[in-house]
Amino acid sequence: QTDAYCRICKWAYAKRYGLGWNHEHQTIEEPLVSSRTMCVSPDGFLVRPFRETWFALSNPAASAKTAAAVTEDCDDENAISRTQTIQNDLFTVHRTLSHHDSIVDILIPEIKSSHDEQIVLRLEVPIQNWEGAHFRDVHQLFPSQHVSTYSSIAIQDRKSRLTILTNWQTQLRCPTHGTVEIVVQDDAVNEQENRGEIRKIRVILEDTSSLRDVLTEYETSPFALPL
Repeated sequence: QTDAYCRICKWAYAKRYGLGWNHEHQTIEEPLVSSRTMCVSPDGFLVRPFRETWFALSNPAASAKTAAAVTEDCDDENAISRTQTIQNDLFTVHRTLSHHDSIVDILIPEIKSSHDEQIVLRLEVPIQNWEGAHFRDVHQLFPSQHVSTYSSIAIQDRKSRLTILTNWQTQLRCPTHGTVEIVVQDDAVNEQENRGEIRKIRVILEDTSSLRDVLTEYETSPFALPL
């Protein structure tokens, strides 16, 4: 048996670090769609806790760069950081992945495109948000002097939630369930003022609470508050 005080400590720890919580048994569990580890495929693309795909909007099929196959084989499952150059005939992206406590940070110091392409990062997770339902600009729930310079989006189902924040204003969309697209570079005219800036994308995956969360509303979780 666990006394009430220890149960409260465990619950607080789970919420602070994005872990699951079994209300019936009062125990900490692994998150349903997230992971305490980052799985990068042998060809250098993230496949867990979400799958990444980079493409140019003018030719998505031909330009797409992603893991060569759907695989659970990780190049280094214990890695907490990974830097890679993603390149094809239309664009080159230098990016670093950093993983901690069910959060993935994506840092993009440099983007180059040959024909002023719109470069898009697609993230795919097993979240069944009906007809691509999503919440925009959830970062505005937090008072901050940087609110006007950020962009954000969140999707959720009855068990899990994905929240994405960027440190610049950009287009975020959810074309279908479990999929979010981030425009990391627009046309050359709009990009002039952003040169030299390290673009940062924060991806937060967490379980939802059947006691606190409502499917049609976005509630700020204790896990997101310190971020």
